Amino acid sequence: MKIKILGSGTGLIAKDRRSASVLLKLGKQQLLFDCGWGAIVNYYEGNFNPLEIDHIFITHPHPDHFGGLFLLSHKNSPPK
Repeated sequence: MKIKILGSGTGLIAKDRRSASVLLKLGKQQLLFDCGWGAIVNYYEGNFNPLEIDHIFITHPHPDHFGGLFLLSHKNSPPK
C-alpha cells in the first residue's frame, strides 16, 4: 500500500499548497480521495495516469474537495 498526499491545503488557493486530495495505491488499484483545486497538478507531476484511477471518493461537497475533477478527462491526461 502506498499513500500520496496530493494536496492538504484549505479552500483558499495558495501558490505553495494544493487543496485536499489523497491517492491510495493498493497493488494495481488506485483510489483517489477528494480532488481539490490544484491537487491534480501534483498528480500529473508524480507521473500518474488519471485513466488508471479505479474509484474516486469525495468526502463532502465543498469545492476545495471536488474542484479539480473536471481535469480528470482523457483529453487532459499527461503524454506518455
